[in-house]
Amino acid sequence: NVIRVVVATSTLSSGVNLPARRVIIRSVVFNRDVISVLCYRQMSGRAGRQGVDHRGESILVCKETERSKAVSVISSQLAPVHSCLIRNSDEEPASSMKRAILEVIASGIVKTRVEVESYASCTLLAAGLQARNHDNTDTENVITCCVEYLQKYHFIHQIQPLTTPAPAADDVAMVMYYPTQLGVATLASSLSPDDSLHVVAELSSAMRNFVLDCELHIVYQVTPVYNLNSAGNIDWRQYLNIYLNLSKSARRVAELVGVEEGFLTRGVQGRLNLSKPSVPLSIHRRFWTALILNQLINETPLNTVAERFNTARGQLQALQQAAATFTGMVTTFCAKLGWYNMQVLLAQFQARLNFGVQQELCDLVRVSVVNGVRARVLFTAGYHTVASLCTADITQLQILINNSTPFTHRGNHHGDRPAPHSSASLWTSGLHGLTPTQIARVIIDEAKTIVHTDLQELGLNIPAQLLTVAAAGTATDPQLTGGVRTDPQL
Repeated sequence: NVIRVVVATSTLSSGVNLPARRVIIRSVVFNRDVISVLCYRQMSGRAGRQGVDHRGESILVCKETERSKAVSVISSQLAPVHSCLIRNSDEEPASSMKRAILEVIASGIVKTRVEVESYASCTLLAAGLQARNHDNTDTENVITCCVEYLQKYHFIHQIQPLTTPAPAADDVAMVMYYPTQLGVATLASSLSPDDSLHVVAELSSAMRNFVLDCELHIVYQVTPVYNLNSAGNIDWRQYLNIYLNLSKSARRVAELVGVEEGFLTRGVQGRLNLSKPSVPLSIHRRFWTALILNQLINETPLNTVAERFNTARGQLQALQQAAATFTGMVTTFCAKLGWYNMQVLLAQFQARLNFGVQQELCDLVRVSVVNGVRARVLFTAGYHTVASLCTADITQLQILINNSTPFTHRGNHHGDRPAPHSSASLWTSGLHGLTPTQIARVIIDEAKTIVHTDLQELGLNIPAQLLTVAAAGTATDPQLTGGVRTDPQL
């Protein structure tokens, strides 16, 4: 009999239609917090999918001390579904509602107040408010509040149409809405209006006082302004210790962004109200996150960073991805605003945050099977660019790949000899297990493809035959070239 088993993270379990007969959740604690009822229901819902199976089983493994928490997770009911377009606390439109109205105006879908109201009436928010109050008054108030906000902060502007006869001054229905440059930039970058105002203020301040003798100031600018708790709880004593040992230029960055030693001291003494959001707390959380990211892009091992900042490895990896995404958003935002110098300055950090590498390795990590570790090994061996990989010796690449892979003993019993690396035991993104020789061939083939594409983008239609042929046995199988079929002559 064959037992099919899939080992997955919670993301795969809850986000993919993956039917299973049995789901085993190995812990009631995820990222140091008790798993939410919604997440548990999503994961356990993979078992016994309707229309696929007639029954299913879900097992939640827990310690004896966690039994009460596990019972609570299993037995609790899901919270009612509410629209995220309004804040429940004060009935004020949420940033997502402002973003929704801005999207339809900036993209040209709607232009008049009547069209905006028609769009808003189709949302879950409108349905909920109408069911509660039996009229559309609340929806109209929310729209008015959003439009006034977008106009006040120059995301949109209004124009009275030139008609005959001229409309009355108070005829709001005839007003035409158009996006400003800031509105277009916010739409293109996927930032919320609130976040875009924060980014504008931060970048404007930085452009007047940029500290360029270290990278920390730039890293701070690409540190996400949202989900500042993603780096975990702050160890204030360690934070103060790191702050006191910062270099002169890094200390200057801290002063410019608003980090204060007195604030850190109060954190050590437990005199901060961490449950109540405040601007100083957000600044200090963001700078703490920037310190973490600065370590990662300078190739400090993940375990070292996790230990130093008392943060889980998974949180650090999620933080890297979020920061890389935010960097792309801010880069696009600067481009749409015409801040091209700032765009160039920030753009280089997207790849660095993705792979956790220094600037000199950014070209090498363009090859899909070259991660940060392999890139450093290749760079040390003299392969500084993708172009240099086109002429690489396949035997030397194989040796380098072997050296970049942690040694593992694959014997079945104590005293067995380790299995040779020639087995297909190395895994790369998007491919099955490959041998070092196959990975070397993939690197050479993909390097040639990248160089050829770069030359074509420059308008240089150089024949593929002029690119130096690599070592014998270059792979042309799409499985070995990341799905890209290459010319055998390349």
